[in-house]
Amino acid sequence: MEKYLQLVIGIVLAFGVSGCQPTNAGITAADIRFRVFELQRDATDPIFDISDATPVPNSPYSMVMVTATALTELMLELPHEESKYVDRTSTISMWPKMASTWTYAQADEDLTLSGGGAGFLGTRIRNGVREVRIDYDVLHDTSAGTLPSAKITYEGPAPDSDALVFFRSYNRADGTDFIYFIAFESMNWR
Repeated sequence: MEKYLQLVIGIVLAFGVSGCQPTNAGITAADIRFRVFELQRDATDPIFDISDATPVPNSPYSMVMVTATALTELMLELPHEESKYVDRTSTISMWPKMASTWTYAQADEDLTLSGGGAGFLGTRIRNGVREVRIDYDVLHDTSAGTLPSAKITYEGPAPDSDALVFFRSYNRADGTDFIYFIAFESMNWR
């Protein structure tokens, strides 16, 4: 009995120290796919309607839920495969947060760029609703224009058949208007 009590106390302390909360549905896992890319604004106009976007609090980013079809159409507009900076899927099985990072760097004769994100993802099913939590500090730096580090956050219903897209515009040194995208999709809930 004493060992059982020690185990229970250990579990309670572990959840309290890590900030994780058990869900009423037990352990929930989902695959979260995130893609990072940028496009010239004129390539996005017929596909991507920014009028539906919601500003991210205390951030220069906005977010919008788009259909998987619209995200695929955006990805088809990429001029080459190197324009897709990150395409990764991670299995996330914690709430509220599991550490997650990404980085990228590229260079050619015309442009050097690098960037990344550091933060947390969380998944849970609460009262029958699939939820995700996204909390990142992101940076995108190019020899033609820099986006200072900024935060993207979201907590709410999971983008089950859609994609949650964070974005912000910026002008490169040559005056070209670009949009930087970070898209999240959730799948394979278990």
